[in-house]
Order: sequence, then C-alpha cells, then structure tokens
Amino acid sequence: TWWEGHVQMGPDGSLFAGNDDFHLYRLSREGAITGSWQTGDQVWSCAAFAPDGTMFFGSNDLSLRAVAPDGSPAGQWPTLGPVTASPAVSEDGRLVVVGSFDGFVHGIDPSRDGTPAWSFPTRDHIYGSAALAADGTAFVGSTDGTLYAIGPDGILRWAFDTLDPIRSSVALDGEGTAYFGAGDGRLYAVGADGRRRWSFDTRTSDRNDLNGSPALGPDGVFIGGESG
Repeated sequence: TWWEGHVQMGPDGSLFAGNDDFHLYRLSREGAITGSWQTGDQVWSCAAFAPDGTMFFGSNDLSLRAVAPDGSPAGQWPTLGPVTASPAVSEDGRLVVVGSFDGFVHGIDPSRDGTPAWSFPTRDHIYGSAALAADGTAFVGSTDGTLYAIGPDGILRWAFDTLDPIRSSVALDGEGTAYFGAGDGRLYAVGADGRRRWSFDTRTSDRNDLNGSPALGPDGVFIGGESG
C-alpha cells in the first residue's frame, strides 16, 4: 500500500493519488476517499487533466487511461511497458504525451481510443514525465541519456545527449529552456534550440544521480539528489 507517485489537485479541488494497491484514489481536501479507479498493477503515474476535466493517468499494467469528469472510463491505450511517467496534456486537450518502459514516447489523440496517434522510439526505457511547450513540442528524457524535443506530429526536432540515464522529469521556463537532472550528477539547462545553456555539477561522492524533478522558483532552480 505504498504511495509511490505524486499527488495532483483536480479542477474541483479534489486530490488524486495512485497507490501500489492497484488503485488511483480521489480524496477530498478533508481526507475522505470520494472515488477510486482500479487498474491491473501499481499506479506510480500522476494524474493530468484536459481543459474539459478528462483525467489521464498511467499504470504499471502497461497502459494509459482516461476518465471522464463523471468518473466513467473514457479510453485506454496499451503500451509494451509500465507507464510510470505522468502524462502531459496540451492546452487544447487534443494531444496527450507520455513515455513508457517500452522505450517509446507516445502521442495520444484522445479521440482515437486504443491507438496512439504516433510513437517515437528512444534507446531505453522512459521513467520521467514530458513537458509540453506552447507550440506542442514535447521535451522528454530517456534512460538512454538523451533529452528529446519532439514536435506535435511525432517528428524529432533535436536531441541533447548527456551520456548518463535521465530519470528526471523536465521543467520548462517561459523562454523554452528545459531543466532536468541526469545520472551524471548534473542539473542541465538546455535552450529551445537544443544547445546547453549551462550545467551545474552536484557531485560530491559516488551517490550522485539527480533522479528527482526540478522546480522553478522566482530566483532559482531547486532539485534534490541521491547524495541526500
């Protein structure tokens, strides 16, 4: 009954969190369970919402699910690996992007139940979540060590290689700079053109992975590391 994933607040203020007991739960802000959805395996993925209130979340049962605002099933898309990442939903709700342990970044058109609109291959599994820019470009890291910028049509725009696994999710600022941690102990800032703006080396020992996801503050970037 571990809580492996993050908590998301829904449009109505309810809290949504997945559990290792094969359920995603909806809770009131007073702590009462007000709904749940069962899957075939653990839920580490964090829920994401489209503008119309449709909820999307992944599960280790090799699929991405959609739930309508009334709580009824609204779609399911299979992959060939667990979906631990959290889906990213475009502003118009017409594209959902999520990575899987099958090594693919999947572009989902919610109007097409069961079949991804496109799938982009990487060279290893994908643990972290994608970030979507205003133009629909998806930024997602793979454990193959590469950050990929993928257009809304599923075509690669550029790739930036760190040579170490990327399990961190990507954070984007208003200028399109992507921030993420890597297995080499560095926090990277990569511009919208795919060039490294800077990197910050946190290594002090062999325990140096930056598997957590960065948060952007008004005066800096915050990230936690394996070093403690």
